[in-house]
Amino acid sequence: MDRVISSYATTVRSLALSRKRISALDAQKPGTTEVSRPLEACLVSMKTTPRLNELPNTETEVQAIADLLPIPKTILAQPTKEKVLEALQRCSIVHFACHGEMHADPSLSRIFFEDWEENPFSVHDMAKLNLTWKARLTYISACHAGTSSNAVLLDESVHMAGACQLAGFPAVVGSLWKVSDEYAPVVACGVYSRLTPDGTLDVRRTAQALHFAVREVRSKNKDYPIIWAPFIYFGV
Repeated sequence: MDRVISSYATTVRSLALSRKRISALDAQKPGTTEVSRPLEACLVSMKTTPRLNELPNTETEVQAIADLLPIPKTILAQPTKEKVLEALQRCSIVHFACHGEMHADPSLSRIFFEDWEENPFSVHDMAKLNLTWKARLTYISACHAGTSSNAVLLDESVHMAGACQLAGFPAVVGSLWKVSDEYAPVVACGVYSRLTPDGTLDVRRTAQALHFAVREVRSKNKDYPIIWAPFIYFGV
């Protein structure tokens, strides 16, 4: 992994969409950056979730990212599904720090918000959105966000990261298994610090940013790949 920066595509359609969106960013006039566009970030944290284990570092993770991002941002702590859907309609950068879960029916795999028992937020809910006009980056700092438990449908890439691509996000960071509440913030902050090295934000650096953020964590935890290996980038 030291010599190759990996990126993945869930479908040909998602790859084409990601290329189209990234090409649009590349076509900006010289000297301009994404920060000159009317971008806004939504940062979601779920320190406590009904009937699930506490994630004490999610608030710290979100606040550290908020300090790094040079654009307006909305921080949602313990939000309901409705609040998240509202933010998705206006925000270009979305970060989820929460629990995630696979389901036998991959379209029902989900990430958890305050009202998940009555109103779950599933892969189906994300995939049916049309956010192409605004979407830039989704970072899902949650377990199992980029994989499926259904062996028959593994090649179909029906998971939350894939749903984000179908909704219009050209750059998505997900996970292949459980992520550590201790190290997930370290990787996330490593990514965002590399997306904003000169005080501007450019999602075209996401694959590279994740690559070097993971390498940094790996250098201190080589014998524990479960800590640094689950993170995966979908896009171009």
